[in-house]
Amino acid sequence: MDRSSPNKFNQFVPLIDRFFHQCIPEPNSGCWIWTGTTTWHPRKGSDVLTYGRIRVAGPQLYAHRVAWELFCSEIPAGLKVLHKCDNTLCVNPDHLFLGTQRDNIYDCELKGRAYHPSGVDNGAFSHGKYASGGEWYRDRPEKRRTRAR
Repeated sequence: MDRSSPNKFNQFVPLIDRFFHQCIPEPNSGCWIWTGTTTWHPRKGSDVLTYGRIRVAGPQLYAHRVAWELFCSEIPAGLKVLHKCDNTLCVNPDHLFLGTQRDNIYDCELKGRAYHPSGVDNGAFSHGKYASGGEWYRDRPEKRRTRAR
């Protein structure tokens, strides 16, 4: 991993210095909270910050993945960097571990964080059984879109 960024303001500042400039330790949990650029996810009227981002040699990368590569090792293909602490803004390498997407889903279910939509949040209301007044939308040929030829 290149330790500097081509950005004209950061090109001579080592990556590890930029990394530590954008996180602060939280004494109660031990998390290193990312204070730099973040992504967000709109959820039912509120904006939820999700993951930190840092520019490394051009593109922005997830800060927790950069933390893993800085302090632990390279991330093998097919593996993700997961959070033990469930704080997506945490970049403390002691709170991170490698795993597959299946491991991530299992961890999510085990900790009770899985989201199982029901009622109007379920896709059946907009795409399935209830989309056309209680009839299966896909069973109504007159409502299907046809491919232009």
